[in-house]
Amino acid sequence: MHSVAIIIACLLAATTNSQQKHSKEKEKLPEVLEAYVNQSRIEWPPADGQAIEAAKQFVDKKLKDDEESVTWALVSTNITAIDGNKLQGQLNILFYAKVDHCPSETQNKTAGVLKFVFKNPEDNCRGNLINMKAEHPCTLEYKMSSGKSTLLCSMIR
Repeated sequence: MHSVAIIIACLLAATTNSQQKHSKEKEKLPEVLEAYVNQSRIEWPPADGQAIEAAKQFVDKKLKDDEESVTWALVSTNITAIDGNKLQGQLNILFYAKVDHCPSETQNKTAGVLKFVFKNPEDNCRGNLINMKAEHPCTLEYKMSSGKSTLLCSMIR
């Protein structure tokens, strides 16, 4: 029962915060990454140091922005692929991420609002939910037409 309450609380927090984000204006892709889309270029693993650094900064900014609407605070550790597709107007960045800090901003806010469910936000940091030291495989999908991106991470237990 306790787990169900935690899941519902996280979903409510994520829904509320992500609705606030949709009003933001279109975010532009860095030029070096935009070239991957315009040339339909794929690098697995990426060799261009400038592109790797731009991808890491772009991904880390997205992860930081998403910390407000998801449960875990993540930071990228390794960019494994950059895949541009001109026809679809899309860029995919495959990378690994690790938990940056725990409890995250969302976990602290949720614990404050739902004190009857969350006794202590530090309970999430014990490692029984996910492996806190693991590098979790993630994907960032960016759409040129809308300027919106989607982050997906498989959290390793």
